[in-house]
Amino acid sequence: MPKDDRGRTLAVRDIMTTTGLRYTQAARLLDAHLGRSDAGAVGELSSVPFTLSVTVPAEADPQKLAQRLADRLHTLLRPGASCQPYAVIAEISVPSTWKAGDVAAVSVRTPLVIRIWAVRPWREVGEADAVVADCVRTAAAWLSEHFPGAQPTFHALSEGQAADLTENAVPAVRTSSAHVVRPLGRLGRPDEAATDKGFGFRSGPPSGNRPASRPDHVVDSVFQSWRRGLDGFYYCDQGVEPLTYGRLDQLRAPLRPVGPPAAEERAQVIEVLSRAGQQAAASTLVAMYEVVEWIDRGDQMRVAGLDTQVFAAAGNSPQARTFQHLARTLGATLAQRRRRRQERYDDEVVHVLTYTVQEWVTGLYRYVEPASSLAALFGEVADATGGWAAVADRYLQPGSIVGHRDDLIEEARRYLLGQPSQA
Repeated sequence: MPKDDRGRTLAVRDIMTTTGLRYTQAARLLDAHLGRSDAGAVGELSSVPFTLSVTVPAEADPQKLAQRLADRLHTLLRPGASCQPYAVIAEISVPSTWKAGDVAAVSVRTPLVIRIWAVRPWREVGEADAVVADCVRTAAAWLSEHFPGAQPTFHALSEGQAADLTENAVPAVRTSSAHVVRPLGRLGRPDEAATDKGFGFRSGPPSGNRPASRPDHVVDSVFQSWRRGLDGFYYCDQGVEPLTYGRLDQLRAPLRPVGPPAAEERAQVIEVLSRAGQQAAASTLVAMYEVVEWIDRGDQMRVAGLDTQVFAAAGNSPQARTFQHLARTLGATLAQRRRRRQERYDDEVVHVLTYTVQEWVTGLYRYVEPASSLAALFGEVADATGGWAAVADRYLQPGSIVGHRDDLIEEARRYLLGQPSQA
């Protein structure tokens, strides 16, 4: 099954609306249009550090220069046939030894420690190097334009080296969320006239999703969950010392507020589940299986395992445990025993749900807890269409003599309808 990013999924759905084709057929038409033979790779939130040594006038203010450069790096461009932009957050640290207005020198050469956060297919061979190359190319062009003698030089860093270099550095500056990525046009082409109502993405939070005050619940850069106490401090689920929001932001940025799905996501999920009829339950279970398969394929060397990423906000909640259990039992069975004559789930529904969940947990500016959110949306559809009998086929009905184990059917029914688990 193809693995699509959000932009491609929306482009496929646009083709479906225009042509009346089913999802798979529309995806093939899009690939043919873009000249692609593969469907892309799953994007995940992670970062890569490196240094960029530059020569700038001695009177330059290091923090202002770093902030200007970070704001320029809100969007990177990958050269090639598609030449598509992608959103990033740049964190830039400058050494504490670099002071503005050094009258003893005309210029100063100093390393900038840059960390790039992005949602990218990091597990693909060479992707991290390519992100760094995209950033260096953009940064070098900006520096050369504003500081002709900058002579930027790139050096790769390990995580340990980055930590050593930033330990005594001036607090890092970060790309301002006011900078917005130019949306992608229809069929994935850059389009100046496109709006953010679809077929694109922003580097900042969606309109209406930016918290007006300190959020009550956040997930940090290493996928730990923090909740605000009555005293204003943030407490970690892992028992770490409580921190103020400012200190937490300094140590663990980017911080992502935990919240509900966006309105357009709710509408899309409810639409595809409603259209699926009695295939809705099986399709949802297969999508849950796709998510845990994505977890299992995760690289153990990453900053956090994908199981931590997916269930960061839920911790060890009953719904998170049930999500994983059902995915590895009923979901796995449905996905692995598919028969040509017995279409028990809908490819489009699986596609939409899988990548909606992945977007919920890998976005740069917000985090949506998937186990409870998915069950809540499924429950809305079931309530509106006639209950479990209307959204699950005969093999998932209680007491079915030709279906699955009764205990698994009951567990799935209770989870997806938002009912408490039986003791």
